[in-house]
Amino acid sequence: MDPYLRSLANFVRWLVEVAPSERAFLEAFFLTIYTRRAHNDGTVDQIIEEVLAFPHKQATEDLQRFIDAFVEHDATERLPEIGAPTLVLAGGRDLQMPPPLCRAVAELIPGARFEVMEEEAHQPFQEVPDEWNARVDAFWREVEARD
Repeated sequence: MDPYLRSLANFVRWLVEVAPSERAFLEAFFLTIYTRRAHNDGTVDQIIEEVLAFPHKQATEDLQRFIDAFVEHDATERLPEIGAPTLVLAGGRDLQMPPPLCRAVAELIPGARFEVMEEEAHQPFQEVPDEWNARVDAFWREVEARD
């Protein structure tokens, strides 16, 4: 596995163990998931409140197992088998899956298009859904026009 992703997984594993509360975990984890804009405009606070209110909590052990699977499973060699039209859309400020990593994925998928939303982080579909949807819609319109 990519050393960057392994380090990221280890950070999350550590954070799960040391955060004094679910809120503290979310506040720390979301620092790198959302843009400064989302932290300042109340978006992140709203998402945290929704997560805390969700009645079906994931057990810490389950999150740790997910992280283990994330670290251990590598399907990179299967990416060239993807035959569907593919848009790899990266956030220019995404610290979790930075554009160079996303570009590397796109380069392994035949015919994939790679685009960067320069001012966005890891969750542009939540932060700027209209822009996200416009890019995805434009991609599918181009795919349909080719067919």
